[in-house]
Amino acid sequence: MARGKSRSNFRVVAKRIIEDHRSFDPTGSAASGLHRFDGILPDYSVASLSRYTSRARKDLKALDRIAQTDGLSRAARLELGVLRGLLLSELSEIDDQRLPRAFPFYFLYRLSIVNYLLRTYAPLDRRLRAVGKLQSQIPGFLRVLRGTIDRRLADTCYEMAEMAAAGILDAYSRELPDHLADASPVVRALVERTNETAKSELKDLVHELTTDYKPRIKREFALGRRKYERMIFAEHLARIPLERLSEVGRSDMKANQAAFHETAKKIDPSKAPKEVLEDMEQDHPREENLIEDTRGMLEEIRGYLIEHDIVTVPSEER
Repeated sequence: MARGKSRSNFRVVAKRIIEDHRSFDPTGSAASGLHRFDGILPDYSVASLSRYTSRARKDLKALDRIAQTDGLSRAARLELGVLRGLLLSELSEIDDQRLPRAFPFYFLYRLSIVNYLLRTYAPLDRRLRAVGKLQSQIPGFLRVLRGTIDRRLADTCYEMAEMAAAGILDAYSRELPDHLADASPVVRALVERTNETAKSELKDLVHELTTDYKPRIKREFALGRRKYERMIFAEHLARIPLERLSEVGRSDMKANQAAFHETAKKIDPSKAPKEVLEDMEQDHPREENLIEDTRGMLEEIRGYLIEHDIVTVPSEER
């Protein structure tokens, strides 16, 4: 294949992959600053997931064909590797790890409205309209969740789902009304309606998780060797023998344990390391100050990164 043709084909395939990914994950796209995706929930029905994974496999084959040519620059080959890793990771999550079926959090975190409430990228009314748009889709979105997730969930997956559903319900009940107080009357009325429906749907889901799913939780959580190997390759694009990975992990754990014991002695030599850790766990913000304290901590981190030129911060947007 001619060099120019190779570059042209790669750009076409790359653009298709990126646009497909953005549409498949509108939540992530909106959070990254692509605000045309604001307020859009994804379609994670079985049919939609099947169509997406089919396209992803075709795109992987297209990337592999392009990778065999000589017409790509070093930068383009690096970009090709990133796109390949993206597709492999998504296929691992959907097919091998079965996250849409086994991990309800895969659905539920899309219902978070934190970005709309706390990031002042647009006037409040516009951001709240996006919240209303998102909430209006929740009944259908949760119907898809109910029709997709396994009837028996691993205990960890259940616990995360229950916490996520309850946490989002709490945000809709306590945090959102505070922001609505500053909205225009029209927008306030709109979101108050969608919020009542959304809260009702989430209350039903929390009840179902507690009464229908909790009694059936299972302890098994293993992926199996082959799927785990594929997951590691998807994340790192390198073949790492599991025995070597286990060896490195255990060695690192021992080093961390030794460092923990040494640090605990420096903090309070009269106490056991476990007691020192328990004391440290009590040092946290009060509930009513949690958001403000977290915001302040993030600002300190941001300022440190800028002051010491560790990484470029491209925007003043929070």
